[in-house]
Amino acid sequence: MRRAELEDVLSRAGLGVDDIARADTGHSGQVFTCSLDGQPGYCRFMPHDKARLHIAIDALLRAHHVPLPELLAMGLDATAQKGFLIHSVVSGKRLHRWKRKPESDHVLAAAGKTLADIHAIPCHGYGRLTLRNDRVAGEKDSWRAYLEEVMPHATLEKLTSAKILSTAERKAFERMFETLAADPPDIRLLHRDYSFSHVYSDGQRITAIIDWGNAISGDPLLDLAMAGHFSRPRFEAVLSGYDREVDHEKLEQYLAFVAVQKAHWAMKRNAANRQTKFKILDEMRPVLDRFRRRSLWARTFG
Repeated sequence: MRRAELEDVLSRAGLGVDDIARADTGHSGQVFTCSLDGQPGYCRFMPHDKARLHIAIDALLRAHHVPLPELLAMGLDATAQKGFLIHSVVSGKRLHRWKRKPESDHVLAAAGKTLADIHAIPCHGYGRLTLRNDRVAGEKDSWRAYLEEVMPHATLEKLTSAKILSTAERKAFERMFETLAADPPDIRLLHRDYSFSHVYSDGQRITAIIDWGNAISGDPLLDLAMAGHFSRPRFEAVLSGYDREVDHEKLEQYLAFVAVQKAHWAMKRNAANRQTKFKILDEMRPVLDRFRRRSLWARTFG
């Protein structure tokens, strides 16, 4: 999306936005740095329907007091069929920059509490978010449909063929999948990428959660498992602040699910870069070996 197109949309909205430049965020030019009435910020510029959804997600999160960057402006442009949201620059530091104890443990526990607060937000439907009658909801009718979308059977076949998973591991994973695919008792909002790079803190509290582009509706334990790919001590610090009931056996199964899913992502990424199968194995074996060492993984896949 061109800068000139964004300038036209902002001009029609009557906004005094200056210093517009592409932001180096990996969003293919959809995010721009800018200044609105002298206040620096970031502008997300996207197709009209996607902007409607993001505006609705933003409103839902703010209604439940989830910490977000200040929303400076937003709008939909019927002429260009585009929309935008302008947020302030985030205060605080990303979680990975808090390393000294006990300060880091306090920050990680606060991140766990914030994730629990997010998981208190009820949703409808499953999977990727959409607007149903102007309400944020998952686009799938079952949790199984979403899990099969992100982990199709062909994925396991590819991982087995590449010798990343053994045949026995694949069969055990398929049995575990049947357990996870049951509709969860509570359908909640999930960030789906709750990583250190998306959580900010000033050392006392969480100041902002960013990048909600992968948000879904479903089982909050999957979201918690995504956070479980921190080091074990740091994950335990996150769990210490997570004040919702946790089925730890099911959480360990989701940790295995996420490990296999990340193996597939890495295999696709490396294949796109035309790297050899051996490099794929070198990258992914440590990821899976880490989870094979967990007691439940050993019981499930042993």
